[in-house]
This record gives sequence, structure tokens and C-alpha cells, in this order.
Amino acid sequence: MGKKDDCLKWYLGNETIFADFCNGVLYGGKKMILPQNLAERQRFYREELRNRTGGKQRPGRERDVAKLLCRAEGFVMIAVENQNDVNLCMPLRCMEYDLEDLLRQIRWMKRRYKREGGLEAGVEFLSGIKRTDRLIPTVTMVLFHGEGKWDAAKNLQEMMNLDGMDETLKKLLPEYKLHVIHLTELDENKFETGLRELIGMMKHRNSREEMQTYCREHADRFESMDDHTYDLICTMLNMKSLEERKESCRSQERSRINMCKAFEDWAKEERAKGKKEGKKEGIEIGEKRGEKRGEKRLSALIARLMEEERIEDVKRVVGSLTERRKLYQEFGI
Repeated sequence: MGKKDDCLKWYLGNETIFADFCNGVLYGGKKMILPQNLAERQRFYREELRNRTGGKQRPGRERDVAKLLCRAEGFVMIAVENQNDVNLCMPLRCMEYDLEDLLRQIRWMKRRYKREGGLEAGVEFLSGIKRTDRLIPTVTMVLFHGEGKWDAAKNLQEMMNLDGMDETLKKLLPEYKLHVIHLTELDENKFETGLRELIGMMKHRNSREEMQTYCREHADRFESMDDHTYDLICTMLNMKSLEERKESCRSQERSRINMCKAFEDWAKEERAKGKKEGKKEGIEIGEKRGEKRGEKRLSALIARLMEEERIEDVKRVVGSLTERRKLYQEFGI
């Protein structure tokens, strides 16, 4: 996993941030999910993904973010997979994650009944669970924060070759829709946490001037930013120059950072650097032009001297700038 995915995974792991993300994406900004109703969900799968034929165990996999939403009406597991690059197998990958979580619940039930009993003979005993048992539903979203659009399959059927299959059989195939969320297509005003600043900046990531303008327009939030949001924005924008200015732009209370100041300092340095490079380039160009004009002028002088067969003067002007100047004036060159 890349650095951007890792940082975003860690950021969304915070219950307050995760609740804000779900509310902004799923409920248009309404506070339907509260941080206190979220609990960490096991994200690592290893035993469940092993080779069930008894062969060598495959490496484990880990979800990026998984939270259990606990409310009076029931439980729901909500997961997010961060993607900087398009993955052609994403529908199958998400289906595998969801399936393994459901199978894990079944195994928990079976172990409990095996230990405590309580199953009726017949169907319940053969199934290992009760008729009244229900699984906790799982919702998985893909947060795409890369360049361009998600141009890969968005459901399982798009990964299949359905040529020649009649409509009756097609209806029997599972679709397993992929829920892709484009980070830069979200409305940042529907979020209350640092996600608002992150989304806004990501929308202007191809122009540093636009990012600086956006920062100024929302100075009330950018002038007092928490460490985690500042670090995430710097990472997602690939702006190491801002990372290096973090401590110099920290508030007196040491708890907040002024990103507007960081941008202004960076812009001043870039302008000064540009002027210095421009001046150096100008000098080099001037020197080259001067050399070219000097060579042309000397060639004209030598040609005039040769016409008058002043061979000794030719020898002198080649080795003496003073002699050249005298003869330039004499011939009006």
C-alpha cells in the first residue's frame, strides 16, 4: 500500500473523522452516525483466506478501515477501501472481504453452540446455527483519490464474459455492485472535520496558485489546523515543502498550525528562487548574445583590413582589445 493510502487509512480510523465521512457521503451531511456509536472492527483476515485444500497458507489481507455501527435498531459493519490507483479486480476483492467477514460470524456462532449447546436436532444441528440467527450486514465503500476517473469494473458482472448468455441466465448472476466514491467529486461543505479542507485542496491539486487562493478564502479554518489534517494534506498533495514549514507555522499554544502562513512563505521562496534563476539565465543569455555580436563585429573588421591588405593590423587586432577598439572607430564598425 502507498504512503497516501496509509495516511488516509490512519486518518479515517478516527471515529469522529469516520462518522463525518459517512454522514457527508451517505446522508448529505446530516448527523445520522455519531462517533460514540462506532466501534473498531477486526480488519485482518488470515486463517479465512488460507488454501482450504491444505496447501501452503496464503498471506493475510487487511481492510483499510472497518467500523461496527451500534444502534438501538441493530448493527452494521461499514468499511472503506482507499485506492490511489484503479484496481481491475476491486469488485471481487471487496466481495471477498465481505464474504470472509460473514463467514467469520458463522464460525463464531458455531463455536459458541458447540461449547454451550442449544441447537435443535435436524436442520439447526446440521447447519450449526439457529433458525433465528441473523448476520451483521456489511457495507464496503471504495474511496478513490487518484487522478482521473474510475474506469474499471463497478460490479462483478462487468468482470465476466457474458457473450452468448441469454437474459434468463443473466438474471441469475450476482451483480455485487461496487460503491466507488470519488474524493474530488464530494461537496466539501457537507463535512465538518478536516475532511472539508482535504477535499477542497484536492480539487485544486493541479494548480498551486488555486490551492493558495482556496487557502486564503477559507483562512478561518486553515489558520488553525490540527497536526493530523495538516500532515494528511501535505502527503496527499505531495508537498514536502509544506511539511518542512510545519513547526515554523505552529501557533503559540503549540496545538494548531497556520497552513495559510506556510503557503505564503512557500510562495515567497518560490518567487525569490524564480527571480534568482531568471536573473542568472538572463546574464547567461546576455553573455552569449554579446559574444555573438563581438564575433560578428571582429569578422567585419578583419574583412576590411584584408581588403586593404593591412596584414600587420589583422595580427594586432586578434590579440589586442585596445587595437580593435581603435580600428572599430576608424572604420565606423
